[in-house]
Amino acid sequence: MAMNLEPNTVIETGAAALLFDAVFLVGGRVHPLRALVRDRRTLISFSAGMSAAYVFVHLMPEMSGARLPRTSSKHFLKCVFRLSSTK
Repeated sequence: MAMNLEPNTVIETGAAALLFDAVFLVGGRVHPLRALVRDRRTLISFSAGMSAAYVFVHLMPEMSGARLPRTSSKHFLKCVFRLSSTK
């Protein structure tokens, strides 16, 4: 089973792997935001707020768009409202 990979794909994947390796190896010792954030709770609170904002800004519209085809199907209406088939 041979894989045909483009050279650009191999280089990009290798660079990403090296970046993740570097973060793993020195991530606990390097603190670039220490000058800006003095309290760890502040950083955690900011991160929680950003994750909640992500849910409302990005995921809610996508979920709303995915809901329309599902709720408009006859099978969904039968399951939810237990409609009897009328002929």
